[in-house]
Amino acid sequence: MSPHPFLSPEWIDAAADLRDEYGDQVPEIEMAISVNVTVTDTPFGADSVRGHIDTTAGALLIDEGHLEEADLDVELRYDLAHSLFVDRDFSSAMQAFLSGQIKVTGDSSKLLQIQPPSAEATAHPLTRELARRIDEMTA
Repeated sequence: MSPHPFLSPEWIDAAADLRDEYGDQVPEIEMAISVNVTVTDTPFGADSVRGHIDTTAGALLIDEGHLEEADLDVELRYDLAHSLFVDRDFSSAMQAFLSGQIKVTGDSSKLLQIQPPSAEATAHPLTRELARRIDEMTA
């Protein structure tokens, strides 16, 4: 798999392929939340990239487009999204949120339910494999 810029159409297609490949191996998620995400200021010409994260069915679903009804909406710049999802710098997300660089509308109390992965979770072989595959597909 050749690398693509984070959130480019090619990267999104590659991420969907990973989701399809590993979907039946991902453990059930107890936290039920649905979040629409808008990433602005992308470097590849699109005004913004719109997607969603949904765990209400017990599994992690990350896909394109917004849900009609979500618990909350999050808007952040491309560089912050890259820092959070590619560099896995969760402390930068908290700093950005506290400084108003991440805009949240809706039930913001649900945002407190989202926790960075624990050391145990990041040590799991499947987690490490998925992180490696995402790193390989990201330019």
